[in-house]
Amino acid sequence: DRTIAFDEINSRVYWITGEYIFRSDLNGTNVETVFQFWGSVSNPSIVISAFSNKLCWATSSFYGEIACSDLNGNNPIVLDSSDGSGDYAARSLAISSTTQTLYWFDDNYDTQMVSLLG
Repeated sequence: DRTIAFDEINSRVYWITGEYIFRSDLNGTNVETVFQFWGSVSNPSIVISAFSNKLCWATSSFYGEIACSDLNGNNPIVLDSSDGSGDYAARSLAISSTTQTLYWFDDNYDTQMVSLLG
């Protein structure tokens, strides 16, 4: 799974470390905190769709989730999450650049998808 993603349109790189999502220019300057989780996350994945201005992530833990926000971290929305009854393991995020659809595998390895176009 990926903990780093590149936004080639806006020349930015995004990454997850501990309980934060950061971004910077491709040369490492202008580091910004984009999003803060409730605590440190396990097995994070991150993908970018610069065309639809979306940043999406997955975390795996007791309260894991699949979520997206604008590239600047605003307007976060949870698409799928644990109910708190046990480990949640979202797997293998991917975005179709042609349809702007986010795909992932849930706990049962069933393919889930949602359009990023609204």
